[in-house]
Amino acid sequence: VGDQESFEAFDGIHNGIIITNNQISIDMGDVMEIKKIGKDLFIDTGSPHHIVFVDGLSDLDVKTLGKAIRYGEPYLHEGSNANFVQKLNQTEFNIRTYERGVEEETLACGT
Repeated sequence: VGDQESFEAFDGIHNGIIITNNQISIDMGDVMEIKKIGKDLFIDTGSPHHIVFVDGLSDLDVKTLGKAIRYGEPYLHEGSNANFVQKLNQTEFNIRTYERGVEEETLACGT
């Protein structure tokens, strides 16, 4: 607890600190720009993320919808992760992610 660690990802070095035996805090860097794409958002955290706010998150076909976003305009070949987010209240959100490279829904995106 309190130990600091670092690791290198494709977007550079990230530093973290161990908070408890099963919890860490990682500096992922600042998001410098948020773009609005229709009703959706786009952020680049070192890895691109297209964000869609939805209702009924648990019933969503994340693979089909995520794949369409990942390979669609404006991303095409480079692609983007697709995050589907449902707001629960003022401070809590649920999220499901289609991750490019994995080409599937993942339980936790690295970002």
